[in-house]
Amino acid sequence: MLTPFEQEMEEKLKEQRAEISASLQARNSSMKDDNEQQATLKDNIDQVSADQSILKQEALNQHEANRIKAIDSAIVRLNNGTYGTCVKCGKKIGEERLRAIPWAMLCIDCKNEAEAKKSSR
Repeated sequence: MLTPFEQEMEEKLKEQRAEISASLQARNSSMKDDNEQQATLKDNIDQVSADQSILKQEALNQHEANRIKAIDSAIVRLNNGTYGTCVKCGKKIGEERLRAIPWAMLCIDCKNEAEAKKSSR
């Protein structure tokens, strides 16, 4: 049984997942149209511009796909009773952090440590 806070977070996660999915579908439809237009381009500059646009869209799609995976993982953690627990150190993740990033897997200390390691590379 989920707590009221967990129910709130589950609803928020599902809403965000639906928004991201709708955005992905719209972008993919737009990319299909762009690909069809690209086939008719004759100017090299137009072709390069279209290629760059497609690469940008693909990067955005990958970012959003990763967010969907993180959201799905958070929903699984909600259902198995581990939501709100840092996957690295096992400490509670603060409600403030979860309200800001409902799919957070790390407490703020572990996240800061991971970011520090990433920036020192």
